Amino acid sequence: MSNAINLWSGEKGGTGKSWLARLDCQRHLDLKQDFFLIDTDKSNATTSNYYGSYKFDKQAYFSEAPERASTANSLLDAALARPVVANCRAGTNESLLTWLVTKKVPQTAHRLGIKMRYLFVSDLENDSLNLFEPRASAIGQYMPIIFVANVGRNTTDLEFF
Repeated sequence: MSNAINLWSGEKGGTGKSWLARLDCQRHLDLKQDFFLIDTDKSNATTSNYYGSYKFDKQAYFSEAPERASTANSLLDAALARPVVANCRAGTNESLLTWLVTKKVPQTAHRLGIKMRYLFVSDLENDSLNLFEPRASAIGQYMPIIFVANVGRNTTDLEFF
């Protein structure tokens, strides 16, 4: 069975990315599955506050600078041993793309038997919805994208659905 990297991300802050990453961690615990947590958000590592004992021993950060893109390689290292829950900061997507392209991550992950999934968390507000299509077009060519509608964060209405 291959391991997976679940990248909880999105373009907008406050949509519930960290909360949903914590639920993913809890899902692993409830199923009695080992996993690694990697908080890629240096400024808000809240998931680690709850599940710090599951943190991978190396940190991973995304950078738009190609020469620093390998700072995210720890995600692959961790996934060699266990599934990974990665809590990403808002607006990580350009840096994520830099890592995927410059380090040939999709090819490496495939060769190693690692599945990668990008979970785009949206509060269904127009600004969040408008940011989804460009991200889906860019990242979707490298890994499956799962649109996560955090209805509890929606402050307008659900007319979109």
